[in-house]
Amino acid sequence: MNDIEQSDSSIIVTLPLVPVKRTVLFPETMVPFTIGRGRSIAAVEAAMNTEEKALLMATQRDSEQEDPTFDDLFQIGTKAVIKQMGKTAEGHLQILVQGLERMVLLKSETIDPFFTVRARQLPHPSEAGTEIEALHRALHDLLNQLPDLLGTQGVTELVAVLRAEKSPLSVAYRLISLLNLNVDRLQALLEQSDPVEVLRQVYAALSHELQ
Repeated sequence: MNDIEQSDSSIIVTLPLVPVKRTVLFPETMVPFTIGRGRSIAAVEAAMNTEEKALLMATQRDSEQEDPTFDDLFQIGTKAVIKQMGKTAEGHLQILVQGLERMVLLKSETIDPFFTVRARQLPHPSEAGTEIEALHRALHDLLNQLPDLLGTQGVTELVAVLRAEKSPLSVAYRLISLLNLNVDRLQALLEQSDPVEVLRQVYAALSHELQ
């Protein structure tokens, strides 16, 4: 299920939805998830049966809620594509997803056997300007210190990937996964439409982590 329509220059889609606990998925990031709840398993399987293999991931306001409703979710989530899927001996799914676009959840279409939601794609913000360029350079300057934060394993490859990335916002989104931020701060960064503010906050948080 992946219906697409155009409305006032915005892309509106209907997608399977997977509620997420205790973390936030960002565009341009690759993240593994273990899926155990029945509706979420059904949503992933439905997405896998489409050509795009796309779904919507939105974070729960209350991580203890085991049967969340539409209103229990933050209203901005991320469209993602499933890159890999496997099953555990317990019947859970293990998926690797890549975040694509920020989406505004408009309304719930179905609840059973899984959530489907109508959502509007948020426009990609402009990344031009001297302030963004300066913050991009500042983030690059911090990359040399990443081994102090992460150790040596895999750091060389990560730094190389981030240095090759031309989009300042993509660099910031990928660095967020290294930060010790609570869900509310992560969600606020996802909802932030000003790339300058995203870069500022990521730079400040990463600088603090590296101290």
